[in-house]
Amino acid sequence: MKKQKIEASIVDEIPQPKLSKEDIIVKLTGELEKFDKNENKIFFFVIDSKNNPSGSQYYVYNLGYNLLELGYKVEFLYQVDDDDEFVGVDEVLGKKYMEDIPHKNVKKDDVSINISDILVIPEIFSSLMHETKKLPCKRVILCQNFNLITETMPVGVEFGSHGILDIITTSERQKELLLEVMPYLRVSVIEPFISPLFFERNSREKDLQISIVSNDRTAANRIVKWFYLKYPIFKFISFKQLAGLTQDVFSIELEKSVACVWYDHFTNFGYSPLEAMRCGTIPICIIPEEPTDWMIRDDGGLTDSVIWCSNLNSVHNAISTVINTYIEDNIPKEFKVSMKRFDNRFTKENQQEQTKLIFEQYIVSKKDEVKELLKNLNNDIEETKN
Repeated sequence: MKKQKIEASIVDEIPQPKLSKEDIIVKLTGELEKFDKNENKIFFFVIDSKNNPSGSQYYVYNLGYNLLELGYKVEFLYQVDDDDEFVGVDEVLGKKYMEDIPHKNVKKDDVSINISDILVIPEIFSSLMHETKKLPCKRVILCQNFNLITETMPVGVEFGSHGILDIITTSERQKELLLEVMPYLRVSVIEPFISPLFFERNSREKDLQISIVSNDRTAANRIVKWFYLKYPIFKFISFKQLAGLTQDVFSIELEKSVACVWYDHFTNFGYSPLEAMRCGTIPICIIPEEPTDWMIRDDGGLTDSVIWCSNLNSVHNAISTVINTYIEDNIPKEFKVSMKRFDNRFTKENQQEQTKLIFEQYIVSKKDEVKELLKNLNNDIEETKN
């Protein structure tokens, strides 16, 4: 996920009108009714990917859309200068994400966040965590990548310093890493899902093409150039870099490739290898710094559904082996079967079920908090009368 500096606060100064206890009770009662009528809101703070979203941004938009489909009121908040235009993700992910969910610029649009609402803040926005401390809503940190926590967080500061204890992350391994450094957190896991656009069409044989997915363009170019130098006999093999393509084109190019080379050293999940397997395309992957759950077998080794490489220089030999095996029609049946292992795991239905369970818990806890406030206020009024 790209970093973005937050220059202004969502709540620079929250006005503190002098309300009577009776007035506060009326307001809290109204907020309590929002829970019952499902009128409370869930806000997500997002950055402008300018139609080039990372897997992390894709996850945020899917999470928000899942909640919308579950019947919740969802809004995306962003911050750009008055003379800048928010582009979004419609060309890559689809117009529904921009048209069905309101997007508001916190610098100029009217944004009202109340005690019945939930505000979800990505892990890279440390300043936003601090700036929203006065907000009465429930705040949740969305931590997709453990490695990004310290990018913007000052030394000695942690999530608890901002009064935030509830965390959503994408895997059990990310949860373990978080609890190792901040054991007081309440961490919930909502796994990503693989789009149904990725599937094996079986309408034709694959092209002699190798797809490359990497946010490191220098590394991608190095793979291609050194492969042709090392294996000039394979000059008939073409390479296709998929970064920046729309999701539908991405899925088509991936599906018609013999193999997909994936390199993301600091990955938080690893979408592309799973997408490749759904398409019947062999994933060739450089081992990331912190392999996530699905990459690890029960015995602690790496899954045999992927061809693993220790570094970039070993990728060329793996590509050569895959090409020869494919041309000879000698890909082991066991390997083909192993690539189907995750077909039923990372589905939209599974993510939606996890999302529903966790956000229901957040809402119930916040509703109980409002009830307790009302109870205490009513008790204070009764004591004053007596």
